[in-house]
Amino acid sequence: MSWKKILFISIVCIILFISVYFILHRHNQSRQEPVVGSGNNVVTVTAFYDNRVTDEQIDFANTHYDFIAVGNAAVYQDRIQGPLIFQYQNLLQYKATFGFDQNHVYSNENMFCHNSSSTQENNRIIGTNGVWLMDRTDLVDENNPNALDHWVNYFAEVAKNTINTYNLDGLLIDLADNKINENNFGGLLPDNFSQERWKQATRTALQYIKTKLSDKLVVFNGVGWYNDEEQNLNVTDGGLWEVWAFRPTLNRYLGEEEWKRALEMTQQYKDNKKIVLVSKKPGLTEDIQTRMFLLSSYLLVNNKNVSLQMIDYSYSPNGKMQYYPEYDIDLGMPLGDYTEHNGIYKREFEKGIVLVNPDNSQSKSYSLDKEYSEVNPVGGGYVKEDGSWDGYLTYEPISNQ
Repeated sequence: MSWKKILFISIVCIILFISVYFILHRHNQSRQEPVVGSGNNVVTVTAFYDNRVTDEQIDFANTHYDFIAVGNAAVYQDRIQGPLIFQYQNLLQYKATFGFDQNHVYSNENMFCHNSSSTQENNRIIGTNGVWLMDRTDLVDENNPNALDHWVNYFAEVAKNTINTYNLDGLLIDLADNKINENNFGGLLPDNFSQERWKQATRTALQYIKTKLSDKLVVFNGVGWYNDEEQNLNVTDGGLWEVWAFRPTLNRYLGEEEWKRALEMTQQYKDNKKIVLVSKKPGLTEDIQTRMFLLSSYLLVNNKNVSLQMIDYSYSPNGKMQYYPEYDIDLGMPLGDYTEHNGIYKREFEKGIVLVNPDNSQSKSYSLDKEYSEVNPVGGGYVKEDGSWDGYLTYEPISNQ
């Protein structure tokens, strides 16, 4: 059975046949325009990787997002008002980047990874994206007089200077998972490479960076790759799960087991760590079923520390700024943690319930104990350069009448 299945509702018997999700509101409501501002139940996040975001888009972001990662803090420092601001830095690779002195980096060859078979300058390893692979094992004691001539030391110092100079709230460290995908580097790994050493170096680097930013939030992108990355949450303030629920390049659902693994990890760490769940899928804007499945899954485990970003991969791999009306759903406070019975995951809120069936091969039934309204979105997606955006939620009563 394909992922795109029909959602059956038996109104007479008040039994839901759940193929993917249901969000049910306890109050019958008519069609409504979206509430302006960050979602009531959803903690929202977006990223500005370049300098092309308009003032109108930033005005929209200021009233709709909780966290924003920026590539150039100097451009956005005074324009972003309200959301927490994180500086974005890439630990795995280097190109001319805000805050870094390129001459300094290029004058310290030890910062780069090398392979004797590489045809690049000094046998450096370069990615298929044309960006250098950097050596995260290159870390020395901070009291070493030449400490800033080493990659991790310099990376941390740049982050500290940028965040303090522009009064930012934290650092988002990209590509900080425990394993190198050699296919992204022409099949080359560093000479004398050890996966275990790289894994330990990742954890040590993250821990060192956090000590340099002890009063700021440090979140790394690298959770969910089956390489013990979750353990790195213990030395940082949180982690980002970038390929959640769907594999964007293959445009397919990753399956129930992978879905459950993300759910359990988030549940385990959410009280003490920031968790960012990111899902990318081509055609997501028009795919209401998938959007609501993702939102419902998120609501099973969300709290103030768990944030959500849904990206329509059709716009670009990184995604232009996108916003969806379901972010503004108001179910009130959760009444407890999620439960599971006969394959249906459920969480109760003050104003409704969330039901999710992660099995894309079989629908399941659920009996309601009172009248509800089914919540579904209309519109949403790309926020245009002029800041315009259109979307709202519908509330369809489910009754035994």
